[in-house]
Parts: sequence; structure tokens; C-alpha cells
Amino acid sequence: ESLITIIGMGIQLANCRYGIQHAINKPTRYNFLIATAMTIYFTAFIPLLLTSCIGGPTYDINDSIQRKILVTLLSINHNILLGISSLLYIILIQFRFQSIKIFHHYSRFYDRLFLVTTILTWISSFFVFLILLPILSYLGWTDSISISSAFQIKMGSIWSFYVLFIDNSISFIFFYIITFKQLKNGINQLKIIRELKFSLGVFTLLSWISLSFALIGAVLFSQLPMERQFFYRIGISFSTLMYSSSLIFIFNLPKII
Repeated sequence: ESLITIIGMGIQLANCRYGIQHAINKPTRYNFLIATAMTIYFTAFIPLLLTSCIGGPTYDINDSIQRKILVTLLSINHNILLGISSLLYIILIQFRFQSIKIFHHYSRFYDRLFLVTTILTWISSFFVFLILLPILSYLGWTDSISISSAFQIKMGSIWSFYVLFIDNSISFIFFYIITFKQLKNGINQLKIIRELKFSLGVFTLLSWISLSFALIGAVLFSQLPMERQFFYRIGISFSTLMYSSSLIFIFNLPKII
């Protein structure tokens, strides 16, 4: 588990460096926030790594109370960082999509509705079940509510499914509308377009592979903490490769606008 987590951290560290370097070379608010989202996502691996270093969340009878408390706190911190970074990322993707108005105008009402829907989805799935209730349970305010790790992963997967579906849909629509407009205008940028199409395909494939691993662990190994965490770590490590191809797509897309 530690090795898988370290590999994921290494890939995400490269994503942070790429995002920060791009933000320095082209200092815009959007690029800065993308780099911030990548950095927060990287920090989400730190409590995950620490958890594996102390043996992982097995919760055996012989576990000390201090160890259980530490694992719980690390898990909550991981969820908070993961939730903030993913919410910031998908909101930025939605803001980027608004530039499509250069080619196809639509009402600002849909932008606001989209944003509200995203925030409500995040609150009702990720925030409530992976952040709020675990914190209240840790403080002893919700003793009557028991939330298993498997159930948390399932609720997190609902949010992940929403993020991936929206991100993939926006990326494909954005890419093909712009490509069609530019080729129609006779602009010869076939090499960049081919690179973007490849990165978009890789990004889409890896994103769903990442989600699949997390779901396999939560559904098939709901009663086996070690196996469930193993699949979760594989999934989250795969997600860093998804972000790599996503950053290539995001930062190169403006070249054909």
C-alpha cells in the first residue's frame, strides 16, 4: 500500500510542478487556481501515506485507542483535502467552458444553474458523508450513526462519477466545437489537434479506470478493510495519471482557440 501511495504522490508532484510552472509562465487567475487544485490534491496523499505507515485502518481488537484516533483523524484530513481539490477542479473546468461563448452564445442562467448543481451534489454526497458526519462522529455527537469505510467510498464514488461525467462531457463538447470552428476557418493546426485528441482519450480512459478500482474495492470487499483500501489506493494513484493528461489538454487547448 505504501509503494502504491508513493507512486501516486510522485506522479502528482510532477503534475504540481507542471501546473505551477505554467502558472508562472502565464500568470492568470485560472492557471494559478489550477496549480492550487493540483497542490491540494498532492497534499491529500500525505495522510494516506501516513495511514499506511502505521498499519492502515484494520481496526483489530488489539489496536490501541490512540492508533484508532490517529487513523480516524488522518482519514478525515484526507477526505477534506480530496474534497476541496476535486470541487475546485470541476468548478474551474466549468468556468473554462464558458469561453465557448466566443463561438456559441447561451444564457448565463445555465452557467449559474450548473454551478449550483455542482455545489449541491458535492455537499449532499461528499461533504455530508465523508467530511461532516465523520467529524461529528469523532467528536461524539452522532453515536447513533455508524458510517463504514465502504459506504464512504461508495458516496465518494457518486461525487467522482459526477465529476468525471461532467468533466468528460465538457471536454469533448468544448474540443469538438472549437475544432470544427477552427478547421472551418481554414486554420491548419492538425498536429496540436491530434495531440489534444490523444490526451483527451487517455484522460477519459484513465479517469474511469480510477473510479472502477475504487468501486471494486467498496462493493466486492466491503467486509475486508485491507483489500478495500488496496483497491482504493490503486484507484487514487491512477487518478494522478488522469490529471496528467487532463493538464496537457487544459493547457494546450487555448492554442487552437
